[in-house]
Amino acid sequence: MSLQKENGFTLLELLIGMLLLTFGLLSAITLETACIRSNSMAARMDEATNLAQSKLEELCNAPKPAAVGEYIEPSLDATGTKPGLYTRTAKITDGPTGNTKRVRVEVTWTGGIGNRLVELQDVAAGGAR
Repeated sequence: MSLQKENGFTLLELLIGMLLLTFGLLSAITLETACIRSNSMAARMDEATNLAQSKLEELCNAPKPAAVGEYIEPSLDATGTKPGLYTRTAKITDGPTGNTKRVRVEVTWTGGIGNRLVELQDVAAGGAR
């Protein structure tokens, strides 16, 4: 009676290999999902920053300074038209000197885990920076 060595894998080796492959694929899928979520949040943050920047420039470069107060624009999209995801609020207060105004623009939206906010501010002198 002779013993021959058989070539191939045992059932246990195949199961362990499949388990490792499954673990690796699930890890890759989890990582991909996190990347997609992060990219989406970054895109929203970029859009909100652009909305805030455009309003800040508009208010600071206006030939006639805006009156002191709070101006709310609800439901804006990324281009600043309605309807959309963002709310843009401009708050204008008296500045540090008599002929200046402090301009603060906030853009808020709900996304991911709760509310998000982008805030930019500047001081405008006599209606122009």
